[in-house]
Amino acid sequence: MALMIRFMKTMWHGSKPIFSWVAVMMMLNAFLPLALLSHVEARVVLGVFVVSAMGMMALFHVFGFTRITGLGHTLWVVLVPWLISRLDLSDGITPFQAWMLATVAVNGVSVVIDAWDVVRYVRGDRAPTLPTVE
Repeated sequence: MALMIRFMKTMWHGSKPIFSWVAVMMMLNAFLPLALLSHVEARVVLGVFVVSAMGMMALFHVFGFTRITGLGHTLWVVLVPWLISRLDLSDGITPFQAWMLATVAVNGVSVVIDAWDVVRYVRGDRAPTLPTVE
């Protein structure tokens, strides 16, 4: 529990753009799926969020908040195309479909950012991206 609190404190003490981005991702991947649990897509997104969060906390524990933390979103490489394959916009956009589209867009952008961060880490950019807050 202490690790999760340190991880969250570190994220929330980042810059306003980072804080805002993380808040949007949490809303789409953790909170809104709770209201949509009757849909398999929401249950899958929530499950992937939990597994990804555990992975990111493990990476944070070992490496601090560095660019390698982006590996925690590896499952999103599969999740995003799967969500796209589940979209059916033939009857217009319902609130559920709007959530799916927003989740695909935000998670898709995040995957690109994370992939670039991991490449930068592998190339030697290992400085913390956020200072750890105790």
